[in-house]
Amino acid sequence: DTITREHESARDFFDELGSLGMDTLKQGRQLSSKEMSLLIDHWDSSTEGKVSVDYHVVFLAVKRDFDS
Repeated sequence: DTITREHESARDFFDELGSLGMDTLKQGRQLSSKEMSLLIDHWDSSTEGKVSVDYHVVFLAVKRDFDS
């Protein structure tokens, strides 16, 4: 399934990710404040109005067999 969400701006999108706990860097290099600002400005200027984001939802159910 694909879920589409609209945000008022790119910053609103990143703020929502942060509020969900998805703002912790696991590996690699974090963007600097200047780089993040440039990314947000570019994304906002490349859209007409709201920022649209598609989420591809995957559900996985796992059952462990204890009879082995």
